[in-house]
Formats: sequence, structure tokens, C-alpha cells
Amino acid sequence: MPSLTEVQNTAITLMDYFYFHDTASLSTYSVPKNEFFPHFTKTIDDVTYARGHQGKKFHLYQHFLLCYIETMAGTPQPLEVNNYLELVEAANRLLEKVASNVEKQGFALDEFRADIDTLDEIYKFATIKRELVYKLVAQYLYFEYDLTSIAVFNKFLDLEILKSDRYQAKNAEDKKERFNDIFFRAMLFIEFEVYKKQLYVKNTYKKITLEIDFNNSEEKINDMLLFVKSMKQVQLQIGNDYQSIADIDLDSKKSIEKYIKEINSRLVHNRLFLNNISQCIGLMGSWFVNYFKETNTERATHAEPLNEDDPKKKVCTVEAKERMFEHGFTLHEPRTFNDHYKDFCLYYRLVREYFRTFSEDQIGIMTPDIINYFFIIRNDDVRFGPLFKTL
Repeated sequence: MPSLTEVQNTAITLMDYFYFHDTASLSTYSVPKNEFFPHFTKTIDDVTYARGHQGKKFHLYQHFLLCYIETMAGTPQPLEVNNYLELVEAANRLLEKVASNVEKQGFALDEFRADIDTLDEIYKFATIKRELVYKLVAQYLYFEYDLTSIAVFNKFLDLEILKSDRYQAKNAEDKKERFNDIFFRAMLFIEFEVYKKQLYVKNTYKKITLEIDFNNSEEKINDMLLFVKSMKQVQLQIGNDYQSIADIDLDSKKSIEKYIKEINSRLVHNRLFLNNISQCIGLMGSWFVNYFKETNTERATHAEPLNEDDPKKKVCTVEAKERMFEHGFTLHEPRTFNDHYKDFCLYYRLVREYFRTFSEDQIGIMTPDIINYFFIIRNDDVRFGPLFKTL
């Protein structure tokens, strides 16, 4: 297998970040979410259409609405926490950042604030269930687009940043515009995550005390040291401006390559799932296997011999193969997805447990980037043990 270039490694690292959130959103699917998001996404669409926004402006405006709402809804009530004033101050800074970007992109701030008020009247964000608005921007991507990471993968393949013999662009030609839209929204999501991470690090890194037990395994200690290095890298990038994806030509390979290097240097993500192109295809297929399994638990995951003609007997791996084909990927054996699915399930259950714990217990935007902490506890014998004396 040929070695990957720096920019190819960067592309896979970003895809891994999306894949974690795709997995988290799928694993925490619930009845309340299924009731809330279809209505919520339609309302967001209606509000955006009412302002006459189209194309890139449509997606930008929706993104800003979601960022503002996630911040509002994540701001705690006075009696919920001891450091209420500190959290409110941080939330206000983030709200100001969003408002500044709204104006920078040519939207009328008074109209934007009016739309926020309208949405707040409908959904009462101060008292809404926390599971519905925790990581709202990420969850919205899932309910709107399913597997965000595969659309980003498609974009990198179309630009020939990544290459695979398994990808036939002509098989997904009719979805190219949709892939562009998802890629755009996904990168906007990362920009929001970067700013939140920088805000968190800026306000907490001086308070953090890290305990390293030298009785731990070498792997565990290395994970913790890499976490510390990552936090420091985030701190060093605070205040360094970069060009937003909103101002970049999405069809320019050179521009996108420069952009993903810039954004990755600020995200500072350590991969959890994806390490090479072949693995990307296999694990994304296994995500679809799990998706079809979750929607119908009585359906077989895989079976030999396969019955691909009878819809009632179609197994999850065949459904996944068909969905991958819609994205331009040709694979001969659904068994490949079943092999990856077995490995995927181990992480899937842990991601679900971890994501739910954070959404229930963590308050406000001054919470760490969930994926950083998952990176540390993945090798723990005791889940959710106290990593830090002070947070």
C-alpha cells in the first residue's frame, strides 16, 4: 500500500473527526430526537427560505442559526452550576463571535436576531431537553445528511486529494452538488468546533492538573501525553486567523488543500478509527450496516448465501453495499463490511455510552471537546474515571 502524503493524511484525519460524530449521533438516536429533529429541521428551512437565502448563503445562514442556538441552549441556569458567571461570560463571547460572522458574511444582524427570537418562542431553548441540543450542529448534520464523513470522502476523491480504485465518480454524478453542500456544512461545523475548543483551552488550561499513573500501560501513558501535547498545540493557535471555507472556492484543489491544512492545525485531532483509504471504505460501509441494523433489529446482519433479490430477506450488509454504490463505491463482497462491523461494534457501544454521559452531565459550552477525552479513556479499564482534579 503506497504511503500517504501530508495532505492525504490531513484529509483522513478530518474524515475521522466527522466519523466519530456520525457514530455518536447514530448511537444516541432516540424517540425524543426522532420527534424533535424532523420538525426542527423543517422550521429552520422555513425560516431560511423566508429570508430569501439560496445556495451557499442558505447553508451559511442555517449554520449560524444552529451555532447561536447551541450556545444559547448550552448556557446553564444560575442554580445549576457554581461557576455560572464564568460560563455566561464564555457563552457571550461565543455569541458575539457568531454575530460578528453573521455580519461579516453580509447578513442583516437584526433579521438574524429576530429569527433567533422566533425559534426560541417555538422551542424554549432554556428549558429544552439537554440531549436534543448537546452538540446541536453535529446532530443536525446527521439528521439532515446521515453519514457526513462519506460525503467529505466523496469530495476529497472528486478533487483527487485522495484516490481509490473502488471509487467511480460517474456512479454518483447526480449527487455531486449534494456532496458539495455537505462538505461545506461539515467544514463550517469544524470551524465552530475549533473556536469552542480554543475558548475552552484558553479558560481552563491553567487550572488543569493531570495525573499520570506509571503503573498504567505504555499505550495508556502515551495517549495521555499525546493529549497534553494536543492541548498545547490548540493553545498556540489561539488568535491566529485563517480563511474560512465560506470564502474559498470549493472546486479548487489547491485552495482546499491549503484550507484543510490550516483548519487541521487548529483542530488538533488524534485519529480513532480511520488510518488509510481502504479502512475508510470498510468502516463507512460498516456504519451503514449498523444504521440498517438499528432501524430493524430483527434483520440479519449478514448471511451466506446472500439473497439480494428479496427485499424482505435482504441483510444489512447488502443494504450497506447498495448505499455505498450510491456514493460511487463498488465492492464485490458484502462480507467485507461484516468483518469491519465486528470491530466497529466495540467502539460503537463505548462512543454511545460516552456521548450520553457528556450530554447528560456536562453543562454549557465550557466543556472539553468530547473526542479528546474519548481518546484518553478508550484504553481505560474503568470508564469515566476522574482524569482531572479541576475542570
